[in-house]
Amino acid sequence: MMRAIRAVVAAAALFSMLTACSGEQPPMDPAAIDATLSTEPAPAMAGSPVELRAAFTGASFSDKVSVTFDVRLGDRPELFDASNEGDGLFNGKFTFPEKGVYDVYLHLYVDDLHITKKKQVEVQ
Repeated sequence: MMRAIRAVVAAAALFSMLTACSGEQPPMDPAAIDATLSTEPAPAMAGSPVELRAAFTGASFSDKVSVTFDVRLGDRPELFDASNEGDGLFNGKFTFPEKGVYDVYLHLYVDDLHITKKKQVEVQ
């Protein structure tokens, strides 16, 4: 009987060590993820290149995470990939054609998960 108990305890310990060291990140909770969007220069100026900076919080992000900026010019989307700066920070350059308030959708891709956050940029 003691031998069976020891075998079960050893198997449980081995299983917990193997799963703890697997390097897998815990699943992300989409509801916990938030994003901010800023521009450099601020405010953004029409006709001049602007750096868009997206900062995501609410999870730890690996190098495999990618972000696509989706700037709406009327009903036409202008899509471009962001550079991953690490720690949930992403940036890209865009030139807004004219003054106004633009909708910018931030598309965050992690494996098979896709999260979209809508932000706005006021352009002078």
